[in-house]
Amino acid sequence: MVQGRFVVIDMVYDEVMRHEGSGSSWLKEWLKRNKKECFRDTDEEAMVMARKVIRENKNTGFISEQKMMAGKEEADPYLIGHAYVHGYAIVTLENQTRPNKIPKVAKKYDARGISVLTYLQERGFKLTRQE
Repeated sequence: MVQGRFVVIDMVYDEVMRHEGSGSSWLKEWLKRNKKECFRDTDEEAMVMARKVIRENKNTGFISEQKMMAGKEEADPYLIGHAYVHGYAIVTLENQTRPNKIPKVAKKYDARGISVLTYLQERGFKLTRQE
């Protein structure tokens, strides 16, 4: 795993920018401000891996059938492909144990999906209570 880098691939960036839900405005603003430092295009090798993830998981609930029917790409398989090819860990809030969520699907392809807490702990952050 590459240490010290926070990367956002094009597919994730586009998905966040299209999202209309509440609470996403801070993330959109952060991504816009930091795009130069953390943005990466999905390269060909990651695309090939993502297509494999899509092909092998299209009937597991990992890929949104609604998005597939509408012809929309979903970022998750590309995220796994990029993490696998480039040795990154995927930091996610998704359930770590459900078989159709990023952490478990990533593990099938020797990519790593971790929680925000694990990400912080691995970087030496400590949560303390102040009185």
